Amino acid sequence: PAPTATALATPESTAPESESESEQTDLIDLNTATASELTALPGIGEVLAARIVEHRNSNGPFARLDQLMAVQGIGPVTYERVRPLVRLGK
Repeated sequence: PAPTATALATPESTAPESESESEQTDLIDLNTATASELTALPGIGEVLAARIVEHRNSNGPFARLDQLMAVQGIGPVTYERVRPLVRLGK
C-alpha cells in the first residue's frame, strides 16, 4: 500500500534535499567562522586559525575555497584535508 499523506508529513520522513541542506550546514563557513571554530578542522591549530581570520579581515571574504592557500602555513596538503569540511557563505 502507498503511504498516506499524513505519513509523508511526519518529521521522520526526510527528503534528499533536506539531507544535503543538513550536510551543507554542518560544514564550517570560512567567511564567518571564529578562530575557535576553525581549530576544529584537521591541521588547523590556534595560530593558523588566527591567520585565517586575519586574512579574511584584511582581504575580505573568501570568494573561492582555494584562496585558503593564500594564508601563510596552509599548503596543498592541509588544504586538501580541510576542503571537504568547509564552505563559503553567501
